[in-house]
Amino acid sequence: MPVTIRGDTIIYNADSFNTGTERKLGDVLKNMPGIEINDDGRIEVEGKEVTKITVEGKDFFDGDSKLATQNLPANVVGKVQVLRNFSEVDQLRSVTNNEDNIAINISLKSGKDKFWFGEITAGAGNEDRFIVAPKLFYYAKDMSMSILGNSNNIGDPPLSRRDFYRFRRRIRKS
Repeated sequence: MPVTIRGDTIIYNADSFNTGTERKLGDVLKNMPGIEINDDGRIEVEGKEVTKITVEGKDFFDGDSKLATQNLPANVVGKVQVLRNFSEVDQLRSVTNNEDNIAINISLKSGKDKFWFGEITAGAGNEDRFIVAPKLFYYAKDMSMSILGNSNNIGDPPLSRRDFYRFRRRIRKS
């Protein structure tokens, strides 16, 4: 079945919607009914923004949907679970109002439990202009790792304000 509904959860079988041209998670999600990627790269389900994204039930990219849609490779996605009325604490699900909380869990294909992915942007130009921006990620069930970098002299900021505040918040938690 391409789509299964169980209570507040919609489960999409990714291969049923893939055309073969998908490169990233965002391309896979665009093919699924009821799921859209907005202009900012954020995921929306039935008009509501996704508040958290997980892979195999664990936080990935700190739950950031934009980073996940632009980086997670399409060929590892097995199923996409849309969790409506999402709550971090499952026991509080029926106690609090979570109507607007939507999360997505990505289930990986069999055999795709350890992999490297990402992209490296590099360029050089006139007047000694350059840019080097690696984004590499490693995923395993027991560990994930990110290597992000940016060096340039063309005025391209390495971090957006949103990225800066998110990293700052994460450092404070540690």
